[in-house]
Amino acid sequence: MTKLWIDPEIVVPSESGVRSPEFWTRFLEWSALDDYKMTPDSFKILGSFLNSDPALPGSLKNSLYELYGRFASRVAHLDPSGCSGCFEGYSPLMGSPSNGDSINGLMHDVRCGESFLGTDSRVWKSTSSSCPECGPWGGRLAADKRGLPGFWAHVGIGRLRRDEFLDRAKFTFVDLKQCASEMFPHCVFSSSAWDETGKLQGGEADLVRDLVASIGVLNDYAPEIWAGFLDTEERERRLRLMGVEASVEGNKTKKKRGLMELRDFRFDKKVVRCEWHLKLSWNVNRVHFSPSGEKVFIGLITDHLPV
Repeated sequence: MTKLWIDPEIVVPSESGVRSPEFWTRFLEWSALDDYKMTPDSFKILGSFLNSDPALPGSLKNSLYELYGRFASRVAHLDPSGCSGCFEGYSPLMGSPSNGDSINGLMHDVRCGESFLGTDSRVWKSTSSSCPECGPWGGRLAADKRGLPGFWAHVGIGRLRRDEFLDRAKFTFVDLKQCASEMFPHCVFSSSAWDETGKLQGGEADLVRDLVASIGVLNDYAPEIWAGFLDTEERERRLRLMGVEASVEGNKTKKKRGLMELRDFRFDKKVVRCEWHLKLSWNVNRVHFSPSGEKVFIGLITDHLPV
């Protein structure tokens, strides 16, 4: 199950951090992502900080107390079997020096599960651990180079929404369409993307489950793959490593203008050609898409376009 955590670096400032606009900008950006939880230790430290009557501007102090109340509903407990005292390479930047004391158990959870940490990458000199129980890195540092919520912060929220969706007793194409923007925050769906889901071959529940998993891979990894690799075969290989089969249209189809125009889809005021497609099955059921920057344009979900 996906877990989303906030590093205490984000919520409890050092003495100099109290006076830093950069710290409070970062704090407010992360506070807006309600799905990111904090540990009881972090919440306790934040409460102690507020009780010390810190010298904050009046407007900020008032909003901080309001946010403290909101954070009360965002406290989650770590696995009690988690280790402690083994994590290396963490050095608070604008956060309190005492924040380092509570990072070990938290990082055990992040390393060992499908978890994301709302943090500031600048506090990490290393993500190594001396503990043999911690295992390989299993989570993501979900921040950009300024410590603000980055690409992986929203990937984490998307994964959490997909977990919640698949926990339902029943789901349909209509349900999938309604929840798509939350489950796939980096995907943009054309005005006609869902029009031909009725043509897909197979049972609806199984198809919805396959679509959640496959479009989830596009949402989470396609922007990173497209940014890092230009070669078509390498892009296909990287997606295959993530568990999905995809390919671009062949030369035979590309030579026929009319067929390629069937791959053009409208997204608000612009048209995007989606000549890449996911293959839910080897011979049928396709998702036409086109990555661009941090977005993935989903043109059409259908059985098969003419080739």
